[in-house]
Amino acid sequence: MSPVVAAVHSNELRAVRLLLENATAAEVNMRFGTRKMTALHVAAGEGRDEICETLLSKGLFCIFE
Repeated sequence: MSPVVAAVHSNELRAVRLLLENATAAEVNMRFGTRKMTALHVAAGEGRDEICETLLSKGLFCIFE
């Protein structure tokens, strides 16, 4: 699990924003677990609307395969 996903799980919006300042899109969109989830998947699944908006405003996305 990436630091961004850990911050999402903890509902730490400020930490998410700080981590996004230095993270690459590849790092933030990194998939983990058997379900291949990203930070955006986790944020949406946990109802973290403001974090979802922050991730999307940084150009991050869900990839559906």
